[in-house]
Amino acid sequence: MAFITFGWRAVNLSIPMLTAATSLVGDLYENAPGGLVNLSEQEQNQERADALAAVPEDERVVFRGADEPKATVVVFTDPTCPYCARLHETIPELNERGIAVHYLAFPRAGMGSQAATTLQQVWCSDNRSEAMTQAKEGGRFPAQRIAITRSLVNMSWVKPWACRGHQR
Repeated sequence: MAFITFGWRAVNLSIPMLTAATSLVGDLYENAPGGLVNLSEQEQNQERADALAAVPEDERVVFRGADEPKATVVVFTDPTCPYCARLHETIPELNERGIAVHYLAFPRAGMGSQAATTLQQVWCSDNRSEAMTQAKEGGRFPAQRIAITRSLVNMSWVKPWACRGHQR
C-alpha cells in the first residue's frame, strides 16, 4: 500500500492508495472536531478574494455613503435580474449603515444580450451610479457608440468561480 501526502496550507493529510492507478477527484476535507471543513473551498475563497481585490475601482460601479465604509459588498449584477433590482433598492440603507456596494458586470445571458449592452452603456456613462440606477429601474439609454471596457470583455474570469445567475 502506498501513501500520498497532501500539503494544504497548515494541514497535512495522508491518504492510503491501493494502486498507482487510483486518483483523488473532488474536494479535500479535514475531519475537524467541529465537523468537516472543506479545505478546497477555503483555498478557492482566498483565490476569489484576491481576484476581487485585483479589480480596480475604476472598473466598478461604486455606491458608498458619506463616511468611510465599515464593510464592502461586491455584487455581480445584471440589469435584468429581479433580485439585483431588489438589492439595488436597499443601497441607500446599506450606505447609511456604513456598507459600500461595488458592482461588477455579469450579464447572465452572455455578451450578446441586451443586458450586456445595457451594462456597457452604464460603464461608459459619465455618471455610472446614476446610469446603474436608471438601468435597474428599467430605463433605456439613447443609442450611442459603446466602448467595450476590460471589466466586460474579461467575463471569462468569473466562470471558474461557478457564478451562475438566476435564469428566467
